[in-house]
Amino acid sequence: MASTRQKGERLVLGVSFWPTGATSSGWRAQAADNSGVFNPDALARAARKAESGVLDYFFLGNSYFSDGSQPGSVIRRAFQLNGFAAANYLAGQTRHIGLVATVNSTLLEPFHVAQLAVSTAHLSQGRFGLNIVTGAGNDPSYRNFSLPEHPGNADRYTRAREFAGVLVGLQDSWDADWLVNDKAGGRLLHEQAHHAIDFRGQHFQVAGPLNAPPPPAGRIPLVFAGTSEESIRFGAQFADIRFSPFVNTGWNQRWYRAVKQAVAAAGRNPDDHKVISGTVFYAGETTAEARALFREVEAGVVEGFGPDLIAKTFGVPRESITPHGRVLDVLRLGDDGDTYGIASNDRHAIGAFDISLDLREVIEAYGSEDITFVDLFRFLTNRAHFPVIVGDKKRIADWIESNFHDHAFDGVKFFPPYQFGPFERFVDLVVPELQRRGLARTHYDTSTLRGHLGLATRAAVPAPATSSATQGTPA
Repeated sequence: MASTRQKGERLVLGVSFWPTGATSSGWRAQAADNSGVFNPDALARAARKAESGVLDYFFLGNSYFSDGSQPGSVIRRAFQLNGFAAANYLAGQTRHIGLVATVNSTLLEPFHVAQLAVSTAHLSQGRFGLNIVTGAGNDPSYRNFSLPEHPGNADRYTRAREFAGVLVGLQDSWDADWLVNDKAGGRLLHEQAHHAIDFRGQHFQVAGPLNAPPPPAGRIPLVFAGTSEESIRFGAQFADIRFSPFVNTGWNQRWYRAVKQAVAAAGRNPDDHKVISGTVFYAGETTAEARALFREVEAGVVEGFGPDLIAKTFGVPRESITPHGRVLDVLRLGDDGDTYGIASNDRHAIGAFDISLDLREVIEAYGSEDITFVDLFRFLTNRAHFPVIVGDKKRIADWIESNFHDHAFDGVKFFPPYQFGPFERFVDLVVPELQRRGLARTHYDTSTLRGHLGLATRAAVPAPATSSATQGTPA
C-alpha cells in the first residue's frame, strides 16, 4: 500500500483501561476476568501487556460519581480508580509506556491538579499525560462538589480555558536551571528561577509559582475530546492529543483536516496535535474465530429488546421492527454508504458526538446480511462512539493502515470489550503485523510520553501572566 505519510512517521497506539471492559456486556464473556476494579495485579498485568506491545500510552478515565442502578452494565459506573493513584502505582510497575489520567476542569482546582500532575510526571520520569474533560451535559458529578447544577456548555469552556491556562503557566513557573546546589557558597536554589503567574480570571485567581520543579520532559501532554466548534478551538490552543470518534473514512478525513487547520490558526504546529480515534477490536487467528468472540459478547447484553431505540436511530416505523425480523427486509442498504444518526442514550451518552452509523459496520462485524433486529439492538447498546472492527490480524491491520495513510487519524486507542483476552490478542496478533509493515515501533527509542508522541520538547502554548477579570484568557 502506497503511503501518503512522511517517511518514518509512526502510528500512535494507546489502550484505555476499563476494569470490566468498554462494552456493557463484555464482563459476561466466559473468559472475562472481572477482578480488576481495585486489584493492583490486574491493573499491572494490563499495563505490562501494553508495554510489551510497545504502545505509546496507557489511558485511565475517571469520574466523580457512583451509580449502582444498572447492575448488568460496566462496573466503572459504580467504581473507579483515581487516575493519579493508578498512574503513580503503574510508574513503578512499568519502565517505558506513557500513563494518562483524567481530570474534570469543571469540578477541580487547577493548582491542585498541577501539583498532582507535575509530581506524577517526576515520579514517572516524564511519562505522564493529562486528559481534561468538562463533563457531559448529563453528568451528575456536580452534586458531589457543592454545585447547585451542572454548568452550561459556554461556562464550562470558559472555565476549561482558564484551567488549562493556569495549568500551563504553573508548569512554567520555575526555570529549568532552578537547582544551583552550591554547597560551598551556601546557595541551593537560583534566586530568580521562580515566577508568579498572577492569573486573574472569571473562575480562578492563582498567584503561583507551583511548589514543584518543572516537568522533566517539558510541559505535560494534554488530551482533549469533543467535536463542537468550542471544543476544537480549546483543543487547538492547548491539547497535544485530540481524542476523536470514528464514523467512516470520509467523515474522519474532513474532521482531521478541520482539526489540523484549527491548530495552525492557533499558531501551533499541526504535527504537535495528534488525532486519535477510539476503537474496539476483536482479533482472532481467523476471522471466524474473531466473529465468534464478538457474537459471544453481543449475546451477553442484558437490556431488554428496545424497538424505540432502533426506530429513533434509523427513522423507521416502530411497528415494522420485530425482534427476530431480518434487518435488511426493513432498512435499505444502498450503494452510497447510507449512514444513520445514533440516537441519544443517557447510559452511554452516545448522542453527545452527533455521529452516524454505517449499517455495513454491523453486517461486517456479524459476518452476515441476515442479522435480526435483536442483533442490531445489541450492537447499538454496546457500540457507543467506537467503531467495531472484527477479523484476523490482516483485516484489522489493513483497516488501521488504510485510515492512517488516508489521514483519517494519527493513531488509535483500543477500548477492550472485556479484560483480558481481546487486548492480549491485539498485542500478540495485530501489533506484530503493524510492526512488520513499519507502522508501529518494535522497541522504545524514546523515554518520555512527549518523545513517544513525537512532540516538540516544549509545546507552543501561551502561558498566562495577567488575565482579564472578565474574560480569563491568558495574556
